[in-house]
Amino acid sequence: MKRRIFLYITLILIITIHAAGEEGPERSFEIRGYIENNNIVSTYTEQNLPDIFKKNELHSKFDIRYGTEELYGVIISHQYALSSALNEDYPYSDSLKVSRNGKISDKNYELNFNEAYINATFPIVRIRAGNQIYGWGTADVFNPTSYFNPMDLREFIFKNEDERVSGIPSISAMWFIGDYTLETVFAPVQVTSEIQTGSGFWAIKEKKGPFPVVVENPEALASAPENYGYGIRFSGTFFGTDASASAYYGPDREPLMRPIRTLIEPDKPVSILVEPEYRMTAAAGFDISANFDPFVFQAEVSYSPYRYGVSDQPYSADVSLPFEIVENKTLTYTIGANYFIPMKKLFEWHTGTAVLTAEWMQVINSNDKVMDPLLTDIISTRFEDTFFEDRLKFSITAMGDIKNNGMSIFSKTGWDFQNGFFLELAYIYIKGDDGSVFGYYDDNDHVNVRCRYEF
Repeated sequence: MKRRIFLYITLILIITIHAAGEEGPERSFEIRGYIENNNIVSTYTEQNLPDIFKKNELHSKFDIRYGTEELYGVIISHQYALSSALNEDYPYSDSLKVSRNGKISDKNYELNFNEAYINATFPIVRIRAGNQIYGWGTADVFNPTSYFNPMDLREFIFKNEDERVSGIPSISAMWFIGDYTLETVFAPVQVTSEIQTGSGFWAIKEKKGPFPVVVENPEALASAPENYGYGIRFSGTFFGTDASASAYYGPDREPLMRPIRTLIEPDKPVSILVEPEYRMTAAAGFDISANFDPFVFQAEVSYSPYRYGVSDQPYSADVSLPFEIVENKTLTYTIGANYFIPMKKLFEWHTGTAVLTAEWMQVINSNDKVMDPLLTDIISTRFEDTFFEDRLKFSITAMGDIKNNGMSIFSKTGWDFQNGFFLELAYIYIKGDDGSVFGYYDDNDHVNVRCRYEF
């Protein structure tokens, strides 16, 4: 197996070097990105005034491309730095850590190479090797057929869209078959989800019965042949409808939140230690997107006949630890629609684009004794519009946990100065009962102020 992998990588490098040596179009260098200051001010009333400042962050993004049209390298990186005077509650990592995808993080800074790959395009195939993000699926919020890239939950689901998942080291080949494409992916290294641990602002705050919960950092599976990831996706347009079918075998993108043992520390209540664990899984799915002006409908589903879950049990004084891991099958689906509101017909002065989005996501377990995943039975709606020749941007998003009674409202208003500068003010309200994922962040209502310069 290792010899075949080595030969595969060597073949790609030989093809790439050969293509680079041939005379061809001139190479070009492109760079774009932004620099922004991002601040979170907590609106939780039961705290001292100096404690309301939760984050003062300098964040930059660089999107760099060098090469020809057919052969080029891409680096898309995010750099973060915190003001240590204000951010005792807001670490990127508990200590210096280098992840498998090259991300370097410490308490007050992070360097993240979410995408860093070499691209070689030929008449019938496009080959890429390096850190990649695979945008499989058609849904707007949750993508059941996005099997590869783990989520970054250190700010729950309130990070920028281009920061919500992590790139993975992988090799991909996209074959062009007439009007259709066939993409194959090989991922020899697993990258784990990001979860804030300890007592930070975005740490999971939960009680199981009488016990507070302490969440450990997840550990990746060993990089060995039995833990490699493989995926395939066939895409095309059929009778005016975009559709794809996909299959996957590899590490589950979502960890099992497994209670392991009790923790007894001086001057603290007895708590339960939860260790995120990863297991291998297999899945197959499809997605469709159909345009019926002014509506666009999307549906996405994946079925996993080979998946594990944590067996749930009551959290009483005689609770048996660790919780057992049992076999399970899951069906995960998302359905949604976008309505492009014809505001021009209602208001002649309106020149922007108004969109109303609605989406429903659910995970169905075959074993009713296993714990639910962090995110299931979620309904989300969003309204967004622009005014004054796209200078003023407004959006409001509402999400609800139907099963466990939780919700969040996320409102953003921004002004684009159309000279590179952008100013945004946002407010996030979170409320949830025990057992709801929104309940973990019940005290995290806050105002977010962001000032960005794009270049």
